[in-house]
Amino acid sequence: MELFDYINIIKKNFFIFWGIIFSMVFLALFTVYVQPDIYQSEYTLLISRQNTNHDFLEEEEEIKEKKKPANITKYVKETDKDTQNNIKENVTDAYDYFYRLEANGRVVQILNKTLRDKSFLFFALNYNEKQISPEEQWILKKIKGEILGPGYFRVIIKAHSPEKAQKTAEKTRPALENHLNKLVYNDDLKFKIFFYPLVTEKQNKAYFLVGMGATFSGLLIALLTILLVEYFNDMNMNKEKREQ
Repeated sequence: MELFDYINIIKKNFFIFWGIIFSMVFLALFTVYVQPDIYQSEYTLLISRQNTNHDFLEEEEEIKEKKKPANITKYVKETDKDTQNNIKENVTDAYDYFYRLEANGRVVQILNKTLRDKSFLFFALNYNEKQISPEEQWILKKIKGEILGPGYFRVIIKAHSPEKAQKTAEKTRPALENHLNKLVYNDDLKFKIFFYPLVTEKQNKAYFLVGMGATFSGLLIALLTILLVEYFNDMNMNKEKREQ
């Protein structure tokens, strides 16, 4: 079949074709609409040498002015770029950068492992394993961490209310800090953990992506449907002709 034949089939089954597409898009968007809102709380931590000259207070004030997580990520990338430019001239910066790279290989692994440890999370959040609610189970599954740059690690927590997301983050933060301090204290490389301010934001619902996906899927299903309809119609017509 040529392209012209497909166009004729679509014209012939116009309402079926577009009805399927619009129905799938509507159902997909409606499903996203009725889903509860999701709020994300996150905090970024920096792992550096204990005797570093890093100006944490100045950096904290700069971070506070940039509330959005995207800006914090951008700030980390800019800081890492500046550090790499400075290590060629400054031995101290080069030494501190080495420690940050070591932190990625050591402490970050501990962070990821700890955030996946259910016993740690149950203890930190004061959850009862025998009486845990569906919402609390959902929150536990959504807790994750990601590397932003050498020595920078971000903890992400999601919930269906801003209060719940922030409260959960506030509970995990000191528990994680205490856990890390115990582990890092006995390490050959002495690290200093610095926590950036907590940020809580409402996540945007993915209407555009869902709509595009539903449109593409609806297009394929609608095309397949009308081709099948056309195929069975041709079979019936041929059968009637043979019977005549």
